[in-house]
Amino acid sequence: MTAAPTDTREPLLQVRNLKKYFPIKKGILNRTVGSVKAVDGVSFDIFPNETVGLVGESGCGKTTAGRSLLRLIEPSDGEIIYQGRNLVDLNTKEMRKVRRKLQIIFQDPYSSLNPRMTVEDIIGEAIEFHGVAKGDEVRSMVESLLERVGLQPSYVMRYPHEFSGGQRQRIGIARALALNPDFIVCDEAVSALDVSVQAQVINLLLDLQDEFNLSYLFIAHDLSVVRHISDRIAVMYLGQVMELADCDTLFGRAFHPYTQALLSAIPLPNPRRKAHRVILKGDVPSPMNPPSGCRFHTRCPSCYEPCRTIQPTSVEVEPGHFVACHLYDPEHTTKDSSTWKSLPDLQWIAKGGAPANLPPAVQRVIEELTGTPPPETDGDRGVPEEDATPEEEDATPDEEDATPEEEDATPDEEDATPDEEDATPEEEETPDLDESDEELDLEASSDMEETEKS
Repeated sequence: MTAAPTDTREPLLQVRNLKKYFPIKKGILNRTVGSVKAVDGVSFDIFPNETVGLVGESGCGKTTAGRSLLRLIEPSDGEIIYQGRNLVDLNTKEMRKVRRKLQIIFQDPYSSLNPRMTVEDIIGEAIEFHGVAKGDEVRSMVESLLERVGLQPSYVMRYPHEFSGGQRQRIGIARALALNPDFIVCDEAVSALDVSVQAQVINLLLDLQDEFNLSYLFIAHDLSVVRHISDRIAVMYLGQVMELADCDTLFGRAFHPYTQALLSAIPLPNPRRKAHRVILKGDVPSPMNPPSGCRFHTRCPSCYEPCRTIQPTSVEVEPGHFVACHLYDPEHTTKDSSTWKSLPDLQWIAKGGAPANLPPAVQRVIEELTGTPPPETDGDRGVPEEDATPEEEDATPDEEDATPEEEDATPDEEDATPDEEDATPEEEETPDLDESDEELDLEASSDMEETEKS
């Protein structure tokens, strides 16, 4: 999977068919009996001043891929091209010079810092080793870096145990910035922090990216965090990239069934709104013996015959949107509507119609399942422009029909006159009420006189 062909920029880092197999050895002779295929054919590009998010379930190979890019773990196969040079072919001395421009922020801020070294030694060690500065200049640079990541310059003589988790991660960020790199691997850099501290660290990374023109490979589990910081997102499953697209496209129109399942697991902030959850059946297969064909076919709700035997290739279904799924491959796609209906969420595809690169027959199947796209509407009334005229013409007879109703209103008013005349006798009955009142008053007065006499 590569970047969009419409992007004319030169990639900062090109990853081609990257693989990392860990050997499994048994017996007295320590023979290799198998291998764990942690990363198996990953390809993508990273451009200057860009953040590529790498997401997936635990054990899918995200961290192994990130460390293999920097050759902290030696890759088994593939190419890692940086500034026109394949990093896999460089020897130790040549790689040491290049590593100044390629840094990493580790996941655990506690185990990644040496507890026996001060902050000045932790950050300044790389500065002295690469000959950037010496003596008092090192302390000055360390103090400046601490201040830039939000810590007090006076912390240079403190030890890691004197800091909180968020402060330790800031020290790790300062260490990664010490040699002015071009590319940083953020290996779940905020997963071990509190939510409030996560927001601070993410905003710090964004500010540093703009200031130093950095590129990130941001590895994380939290899709909300990845959406906030990433420009493009790659979804991994069992050592392979299933889908790659820019952030808005992936969250708005995900095509791969696995991506749709991941996005359905994002909690909604509104408790009254019920989300459609996609529950994947079965467990993740072992990377020691991955399934044949598509890695996801054992849990895919839309699995059909080619998925079990043929490994899918990356297909660009939209500009810059790559999917490794047979449903979108013109060579192996299916016209069976039941297979398409079993997708976790076909309406996400319907938001923009069928992908343009699919065969016309398959496009018609999707349009039949999701409904024909609505015609262009008039912004004022929300109705089709061509159909608006007949409706306005039909409105004229309605107005003419209203005239008899107004004419019929006249008899009603005439009929009201007898009602008013009938009301007169009711008013004439009023004296009868008054006479009864006078009789009651006379009786009351006579009773009072008898009381006084007594």
